[in-house]
Amino acid sequence: MDALPNELLAQILAFFHPVYDNLARLSMVCKRWKDVIENTPSLWKCIHFTRAYPLCVTEYARHRDALRHCLFKFGHYVTCLRDHPITRTFTDPSLRELLSRLTSLTCLDVPLLEWDPRFLQTLQCASVLEELNLTEYLRSEPPEIQWLFQQPETLEKNFITPQHLQMVILRFPQLKVLKLALDSIAFPPSTLIAFLDKVNLTKLELSGFGLVPTLPPHIIHNRDMCLKTISSSQRLATVVTRLELRTCPLFFTSDHLRIMLKLMKTLRHLFVGAGMVHRDRKSLLSIESASLLTLGLDGLSTLRMQCLRCNTPALKEFQLANCFDLTALFVYSKSLESMCLRNLSNFHNLKSSSTRLNHLELVACPAMPITTLRNFLKGHQTIKKLSIIGELTGLTLYGAMCPQLRVLNLLLCQAPRLGSIKIDCPTLENFLCDVYRRGPVTADEFCGFPQDRSTCAIFIRSRKLERVSINLPNATAIAVKCEELKHLSVTMGETPNDSKAALDFEVIAGTISFIRTTNCKFSRYHLQARRIGKIGLQLCEMESDESIPRLDVEAKAIDKLVLDNCHHLQCAELRVKPDRIAHVSFSECNNLRNIFLSRAVVKNPPEMSVIKCKHLESILLSSGRQIDLSNVNVAGCPYLNIPKLPQNGNSNIRFVGADENTSEAQ
Repeated sequence: MDALPNELLAQILAFFHPVYDNLARLSMVCKRWKDVIENTPSLWKCIHFTRAYPLCVTEYARHRDALRHCLFKFGHYVTCLRDHPITRTFTDPSLRELLSRLTSLTCLDVPLLEWDPRFLQTLQCASVLEELNLTEYLRSEPPEIQWLFQQPETLEKNFITPQHLQMVILRFPQLKVLKLALDSIAFPPSTLIAFLDKVNLTKLELSGFGLVPTLPPHIIHNRDMCLKTISSSQRLATVVTRLELRTCPLFFTSDHLRIMLKLMKTLRHLFVGAGMVHRDRKSLLSIESASLLTLGLDGLSTLRMQCLRCNTPALKEFQLANCFDLTALFVYSKSLESMCLRNLSNFHNLKSSSTRLNHLELVACPAMPITTLRNFLKGHQTIKKLSIIGELTGLTLYGAMCPQLRVLNLLLCQAPRLGSIKIDCPTLENFLCDVYRRGPVTADEFCGFPQDRSTCAIFIRSRKLERVSINLPNATAIAVKCEELKHLSVTMGETPNDSKAALDFEVIAGTISFIRTTNCKFSRYHLQARRIGKIGLQLCEMESDESIPRLDVEAKAIDKLVLDNCHHLQCAELRVKPDRIAHVSFSECNNLRNIFLSRAVVKNPPEMSVIKCKHLESILLSSGRQIDLSNVNVAGCPYLNIPKLPQNGNSNIRFVGADENTSEAQ
């Protein structure tokens, strides 16, 4: 690092967030870092807050302290501040005071509507400010959202008054971007139009039509008329770049949407929610726009809409939800990168002309045939992330079908219907298969998974797997084959008393970093790798059979082996055949009888602890010879035979044969 020039060091530090990563603390590393951090304006130019970070009180307090320090010491560098309406970062009065002192700020994308209007007069950056946000903060803890674009209601309803508009005209001569909440307009539309005619805006972002039950009737009338007036004005419609209608206006039909898109030639982001069912009876909706980058439709014409066609050549992100009668979707955009389809109960036909699609998400689309999905994947081989949530009977993917697939997420609501999952994609890195229940269920109400159910098998083959997580109660076979496996987690039940299918478990890899199985019942357990980092078994058992089932682990080296609470492990022998094992731990495996280790273990004796294994009789080599356990931590194992042999050298684990002398054992 000392050999790097200051410019390159500054580019590396630019990857740290000024607040979330507390960039100011890095100035304590050394004097050179302090000089670079304190004298590089680009590190503090933009501070953005997103909803993706933790919402706990402790995190908020730490972030606000870091932000307070940033604004106090580096505020003269800050030119852009953006805050998400959920995070409520700038509700702290001390932060508001520091915010008013910033002199270089050109973008203030912080909801200001709930503050005192006189705060706008205290902003020292008013002469250079170019972007202003006149919307409100939302509740920190939103309720369960049934509709895709329905936002939580505001904490307190505040309204835009003519006083706000007059102050904006007088105090912000350089204003070019303005965000307005249509639900907060407390004056006739003519006043708003006169204001928009006086300011020289280049971008206007409108939002509103939220589900606010106490909204006065005159406010509802004002917002409807404002939207009508703006969308029908050729001059004003050309400056609207974002339109977010959380519920659909009463007057709105597909014809209104088509005309509005024709006039709004610079519209980049459009979200329309909660259904145009009032007067719209058309079965085909065609959306055409040359400027749209993001399109979201929620519950659009849920009464009769059957086919949706989007001719949007610049579209990059598309979201569609709650169109229950929709059967076909055609998206014509070569730039489309992300597509999300949710709650389309009759949907079965999907086509797109995209050559850049990398994310596809299907949620609750039970009528969509698996062949339609396979054909879609064959036509879009650029997909890197695939998510399927809902019902699934089976899935088979090959490398020729998904040559760039990196992430596969399967979240199922009907696990008993699942047949088999076969994934043979060399590029796959992350795989998730889990089961969820519809609606909240308490521990007392949950009675386990059904006894009568089908069985399923999972086969995964890839080159390098970063993370594999499987939670299926009816899985009978899981096979994973790869060159490198970082993390594997398998769970087969919610509670230890759940009925579980006997699992044939096999993992063959070059190296395994971590593998954990929880609440599983095995008919076979087989691991094979050159090196294994950690193996963990918790609440696991073996299927009862006439032959003695075994846990087979074959590796040249194992760092750690842990068996915890496997008290249902009946008549099992654990066969471990590594050349080196560093640590072995057995805890509360009450029915475990014998543990077999390879002869090579004597070369590098492991740290071993055996706790509360009540029926453990011996720890043996594969040849049947015992191991000296005099230096092993043993507690609560009354039947364990512990031979005490004379120690020669530093070896803690030694061989004992029935007809061998001490030198042979050594």
